[in-house]
Amino acid sequence: MKGAPGLMIAVGLGVVGAVVNWLYMANASQRLELVQFVGIGADAAVKAGETFREEHFIPVGIPRDQVRAGNLELVLVRWDQIDNVAGLKARRDLLPGELLLQQDRQVVPSSSSFSKLIGADELFRTIPIDPTSIVPERMNPDDWILFVLPKSGSATEVEEIGPLEILAVGSRTGPIETGRPAGRVGDITIRYPDHRAPNLTKEQKDQVAAAQKLFARLQTTGGKGLQIVGLSAAAGSRRRSGG
Repeated sequence: MKGAPGLMIAVGLGVVGAVVNWLYMANASQRLELVQFVGIGADAAVKAGETFREEHFIPVGIPRDQVRAGNLELVLVRWDQIDNVAGLKARRDLLPGELLLQQDRQVVPSSSSFSKLIGADELFRTIPIDPTSIVPERMNPDDWILFVLPKSGSATEVEEIGPLEILAVGSRTGPIETGRPAGRVGDITIRYPDHRAPNLTKEQKDQVAAAQKLFARLQTTGGKGLQIVGLSAAAGSRRRSGG
């Protein structure tokens, strides 16, 4: 009987150790367990308007704890949803290695033939946005905007990217009709010069650089914290004229 208390303590410590070990293993398995999402293959760049095919896609694994921490299942397309994507038309240009967004699963409205609205040496891309982050009535195609994102590695600083020109607000490619509400908008489409075009001006090169920087930042952040700032009409006129 004298050894009973010591035995009980040993048993208790053993149970605590087992629980701690189980929790550690559970957390470790979550870190090691991968959730597969849809990515664009290394040799499978997709142009806006092109039909998605299964050979465009590759599975990209992300640790489950990171998926939960970033709510990535609300932003990205899981690999088991690939059948819902193949056959759809791409809403935007997609580069090799880029992850597919839930926004990319939406069917492109037939009225949004953006390719007919741009020049031969221009490209366009649709940027998913938080519908609560803008006032659609205050933005129109041909307006110039800045994209504001948290600066990489900083919790307090932000960086401005742009200005870039709006091609469409949602599916709207013109001004709002008088007396008609704009409704909620989940994306903005921008237009920018094709970097392969000859004889680009400095203004055009700056727009290309801004667009590429924006796409790279969206790739790493998923658009988290994205804000949009509209510029004055006078500022837009100066951009168009190169002044």
